Amino acid sequence: MSMVLKQKEMFVLKKVKLFLSSTFEPLMISQRDLFRNELRFRLEKELGKCGIYFYLYDFELGIPRNTRPKFVIRQCLQAVKASNIFIGIVGNEYGTPVQTFLRETKERERLKEEYPMLAEAIDRNVSVLELEFLYALASEHKKKLFLTVNDNVGERNRKTGGLISLIQQSGQKCQEVSDAGQFKNIVIRWVLSKIHESVKEIEPCMLTAYAIRKTKCYVKDRQLSEVYQYLESTSRKILCIHGKKGGGKTVLAARMYLDQYLPGMCFAFAGCEAYTLSEIILILLKQIIHKLDAFSVNVILPDYLPENVKMVLTTNNKSLVSDRKVSFLHHTSVDSYKVLQKILWTEGKQGESRRIAENWIFRRRAKISLEYVYVFISELNAAAKYDTVTRMLYRNALQAGGLLNLYTAFLRRMLGRFSGKENYIREMMLYFVSTENGLTEKELKLLVGFVDEEILSFVYPYLEITGEQRMLIGSGEFNRAVCQLWEVGENHLHSFRKNIIKVCFQDAKADPVLGRELLYQLLHIRDKVWTGKVLADIQIVDSITYYNEEYALGCLQKLHNYKQILQSWSEFEVTEKNYICMITIINMELEQGMYDCAQKHLEMMLGLLRQGRITLNDAGNIYNQLSVLYAKRLQYNKAYRYAKEAIRIAQESGESSVQICEYKNLLCRMYMNTGHYGMAYALGRRLLEFYRNPFFEDTVNSLRIRITLLNSLNKQCRDKEYQKEYVGLMPRLEAVFGKAHSEVMQVRILNIHFLIRRGHLERALIQCRKVWKIADIASDFKIEVLLAECDIYYCLRDWKKEAESLKKTGELLREEGNKGTVEEISWYEKIICYFIETGKPKEAVRAGKRVQNLLEPCHGAELWEADNFLNMGAAYEVMGQNQNALENYQNAIQVLKEQKDVFHEKEADIYNQIGSCFQNMQLYAKAYKAYRKALDMLQKDSCFQHELYGAILNNMGQLMQETEHEREAVKYYAEALKCYRGYYQDDNMHIATTLDNLGSVFDRKEEYKKAVHFHLKGLWYRFRHGGLHMPSTVTSLHNLANTWSLDGKHFLACVTERMAVAGLKNQEVSVEDYPIYLCMGQALEHMHFRKSAFCYYVRAYHLLSRKKEIVSETAEINLILATFGRDWEKDISALKKLQAAERLLKNKKNLYRKDYELSIAVYFSMERYYCYHGRYHAALKCLDAAEEIINCNLDKEEYGEICETIFTVRTEIKDCIER
Repeated sequence: MSMVLKQKEMFVLKKVKLFLSSTFEPLMISQRDLFRNELRFRLEKELGKCGIYFYLYDFELGIPRNTRPKFVIRQCLQAVKASNIFIGIVGNEYGTPVQTFLRETKERERLKEEYPMLAEAIDRNVSVLELEFLYALASEHKKKLFLTVNDNVGERNRKTGGLISLIQQSGQKCQEVSDAGQFKNIVIRWVLSKIHESVKEIEPCMLTAYAIRKTKCYVKDRQLSEVYQYLESTSRKILCIHGKKGGGKTVLAARMYLDQYLPGMCFAFAGCEAYTLSEIILILLKQIIHKLDAFSVNVILPDYLPENVKMVLTTNNKSLVSDRKVSFLHHTSVDSYKVLQKILWTEGKQGESRRIAENWIFRRRAKISLEYVYVFISELNAAAKYDTVTRMLYRNALQAGGLLNLYTAFLRRMLGRFSGKENYIREMMLYFVSTENGLTEKELKLLVGFVDEEILSFVYPYLEITGEQRMLIGSGEFNRAVCQLWEVGENHLHSFRKNIIKVCFQDAKADPVLGRELLYQLLHIRDKVWTGKVLADIQIVDSITYYNEEYALGCLQKLHNYKQILQSWSEFEVTEKNYICMITIINMELEQGMYDCAQKHLEMMLGLLRQGRITLNDAGNIYNQLSVLYAKRLQYNKAYRYAKEAIRIAQESGESSVQICEYKNLLCRMYMNTGHYGMAYALGRRLLEFYRNPFFEDTVNSLRIRITLLNSLNKQCRDKEYQKEYVGLMPRLEAVFGKAHSEVMQVRILNIHFLIRRGHLERALIQCRKVWKIADIASDFKIEVLLAECDIYYCLRDWKKEAESLKKTGELLREEGNKGTVEEISWYEKIICYFIETGKPKEAVRAGKRVQNLLEPCHGAELWEADNFLNMGAAYEVMGQNQNALENYQNAIQVLKEQKDVFHEKEADIYNQIGSCFQNMQLYAKAYKAYRKALDMLQKDSCFQHELYGAILNNMGQLMQETEHEREAVKYYAEALKCYRGYYQDDNMHIATTLDNLGSVFDRKEEYKKAVHFHLKGLWYRFRHGGLHMPSTVTSLHNLANTWSLDGKHFLACVTERMAVAGLKNQEVSVEDYPIYLCMGQALEHMHFRKSAFCYYVRAYHLLSRKKEIVSETAEINLILATFGRDWEKDISALKKLQAAERLLKNKKNLYRKDYELSIAVYFSMERYYCYHGRYHAALKCLDAAEEIINCNLDKEEYGEICETIFTVRTEIKDCIER
């Protein structure tokens, strides 16, 4: 509930206390029931409109049963004195004599002393009824009405006739009443006529009646004075009263509405359940500021309120507003038992009040809400008899669903009271259930045919009233009670919803509330015909989006035929009358990727703007939409131009700071998309400082700026600042937008990418699953989540799942028709990386060329072009086409040099890839130079402690290791470790990789203890963060097993490699897994498990045969399998495998020391085979080839023993030839 204060004339609140006096004969009891069940609610409503409280003193059940007789008359006379309206009803009976209650003379004398004007009547032993009449007649200021009722059955008592004469002698009329209808009409007309005489200046208002009804249960709130003190003293314009739901905040606000404590103030109310905070502000201002339609929602913010206007908000969600510019007051919940007892005492129901206080079952209930108190009191007054109060108390105390039961009892009582009108009541209640924003009496009349004032007044106490005088059922329990009683579900309400649409359709063009109601009903009926009919009118569309365009767009997208509707809107022509609504339609077109339609409409608007048919105030918005359009089409040069033009025009035309801030935030996001992260962050910071809203820190614009800053921090790898900002931002986003809002989803996905970059892959995967669970996730976010999953599976090396995610993304892109968008380009980038890693570089090159075609018409997307060249270069590098790879890397460098800004990080990445390419070509000097240049690039940036910096150092370590500079390699690896540990707060996969590389250096130096130490550290990290079956863990296990195998610890090597093999069983089979099977076979062979070893050799052979490029191990496995058998020399297949190994080594482009050693081993094995078969000349040729390899490519002194062996074997072969 919210309220706005502004200057207005005050009115004085009044209270009507009506005393009902009659006998308790059966005829009178029926009249009392009528009064209690129906008339009291009708009077409460009518008097409440004029700001008057209505209290009924009805002592049929007001005096406790155990009250001593001598106090009964005193309580009655005290109530007559307290009342200001007296209604006396005379029936057939005269009533109970006074002496029945006052038997002792002493008591009667005491009463005569207290009421001397009644002394003579007490002596005459008149009835209590006449005593009450006489006391009322003695009061000059009390308004009095006397009625006589005759049922034409019994004879009227003689004394009753004398009582009627007494009334007439005193100058009062005593009207004859023949039936209940006449009785109601007389009472209502008479009471209202007397009241309107004193409140002629008050215009009746349903909202006032609602506030009166709410505050009837008011118990003095000590915090009221604090609120008034704030209103008088503080310079702040907003006070937020926050506390638990059902604690009495709305009652407090209603009390202020009626109290008019401050001179020159007025109040307006708006329910906040179905509206956002900005919408509430707009609704409230419409109630007090004329000609508000000239403003938009973004303009009407608290900083535009007049100076004499202040706002008081009540909410149970404190995070809606800032704690800097708003005064806060925590509301302490009101004691509902005190409220319960007070309202009963106020109407003279001391008996019921005492029963409740004494009822131990009722007192044992949990804390009851004020809603329960209000309904309970109403039902107690209307339904309970003197002898049934206790039973009612027990029934509502013992049943868990007390409030639901109370509402159901009320509905049944209403059906019983208006028998014959059950269908009318059912229709009316179901219409109230079906509406979100409420119905006016006019609309209700159109829906049900006529308005039965009696029935409406009967149900009125339980209806909520909005600031637009609309009635609705605001209680969820009441809603459930209606649906359960008539056994209706959502399908049964469709006919009611369609009728509401018919009624609202006519006036929705001018009333945004009706437009909002139409949208709500369309979402529920899901009817194509009605949806098309309603949304075909552009003025209704404008009305629907008036209060909150973002909310309306979200609801419209849920309609099943939304795209067809949007297509029909796209055919509208832009005119000077409808261009404001067409801007909303353009937003929808941009959301759905209908860029051609959006461009056509915007060009029409530009034409109207140049002709002067569109005001300059809207020009900024048009240019801003053009900027959005070209940004989505990746034509950033035009997007920048239009964005700056929008800002310039907005500043010149005096648009609000909020609007200018929105335009600049768009420019900030474009900087982000084009890689200008520093510029984006600097601009975002300035926006927060210069355009800070002085009332709400968590406005939509400020939160969106913070999202942009968060993205910038992530891109710049400023992780500590990112984490601090994320922790503070996420709860505020969820509080303002909700968990499924697009802005919240954007930050969730951003945080997933952050976790991926930091190596927290399991946490990232959990976050992805949480995002999928959020209902109604939009299709564009589905694509983003799928792309994030691709990154996760890529890092996990889970190629099967990554392929599934890529396939789903592609299907979704085709369904949405997102061609040439950022999402499609990102998808192709993931595909390129996937093909490179899975041994399909040619497919990666094809995908890269497809991206080139997509980027060709784009302007300002040069960074994406550079990234594509980089990816294509990596693909060519895998194919062994190093020259083509270098050309692509040089193209990427050229693209970056043509930019005005400097991109040190991107250039360093490219030079790192160039170094890798030179390293593959064994041009080690050039490789070192490229790596060095990459490091220099990063050191120019203040934030050079970067992930890429560590990767370059790691590559330089590998370069030194490859060129057999082990000491330098250890140095670079150590620097890489230092960099990674400075960058990452905890262990990371890059750290584990570098530790493994260090271990491999010590393997080559044959310092196996140190090698085992580093391999174990890397393995421990991977096992702790990924488990046993992760690909990276399997790699670490293999490295450790290989070290133990080299150290001769074959048992440890076998056990460790066995764990690696077990890990492979839970993964997709990859050709890159051959070293594990090869090493496992070697370990088993050394332990003399030859049969098992042979099985692993065969697995390795099959994997290597599928590998497209030639590696040393392919020749090695052929050599092993050729010589594995005991009498392998006898098998012709052995020679074939040896010849295959020879061919592989000859065809291998880059040969290393291991390759030369393998060639020597192959020639020795072939020599042995030929000698066995007596082919001595072929054997000599093999020895000559082995000797040539040693002389040309290896150190002759190091391989001296092998040379001597060759010399010896050659001599023996020659001897055999001579023999």
